[in-house]
Amino acid sequence: MNENTVIIDGAAIVAIGGAVTALTQLIKWAGVPDRFAALVVFLLSAIGIGIWAYSHMLLPQDIQSSLWDLFSGWIAVAFSAAGIYGFTRSKTRGKAKA
Repeated sequence: MNENTVIIDGAAIVAIGGAVTALTQLIKWAGVPDRFAALVVFLLSAIGIGIWAYSHMLLPQDIQSSLWDLFSGWIAVAFSAAGIYGFTRSKTRGKAKA
């Protein structure tokens, strides 16, 4: 890592996650069907992380050294936004309650 490398930290992940989660909620309210939920969450998460990286002017050589941070940030953002579509609840639907 060089001195110009920007690392995505917890505060950035929370900020990006909040924005992506809110945008995901708006898209769901707009009527996007649940069958597109995974695509919406993954794309919006990638866009959110991409905008963050662009706003911090990560150059190609900096992206290589920050790639793991960006990937783990994308996973954290996607995981928080996935709750809007109820990804975890969808696996329990249809099962009998004991």
